[in-house]
Amino acid sequence: TFYSTERGKDLTVKQFHQGNSDELKAHASFGNSEHHWKSIKEEVRGWVEINWRRWEEEKPKWLDEN
Repeated sequence: TFYSTERGKDLTVKQFHQGNSDELKAHASFGNSEHHWKSIKEEVRGWVEINWRRWEEEKPKWLDEN
């Protein structure tokens, strides 16, 4: 059994920051409630703005899931 005192939203932020791919960052942010990542909302917004055109061209599978 695994136990941690780390809060879910802290884990979400950590996963976003440590994500070494767009897919992992997307899963960390958009795969969770905005409540979990609202503290880094502007950072997430900037990441999306920087990458959106490339994602539209490349159409990564993870972008269209769910």
